[in-house]
Amino acid sequence: MKGVLTMFSAILALLTLPYLDLSNLRGNPFKPLMKVSFLIFVANFFILMKLGSLHVEEPYGANFYRYLF
Repeated sequence: MKGVLTMFSAILALLTLPYLDLSNLRGNPFKPLMKVSFLIFVANFFILMKLGSLHVEEPYGANFYRYLF
């Protein structure tokens, strides 16, 4: 139950962020930190997409799961 409350409170916190921005400049081109954050997000997306397409190697392969059960 605690995990569900944590998940929904995190989503609620993200939904309130646009209303907490009291800046007079509303566009992202005027916020240099936002540009950097967006570029890091895009780079992270492509890196994780590439890593997710790789095959599972030996330490995490079928032999690893055989020892768990």
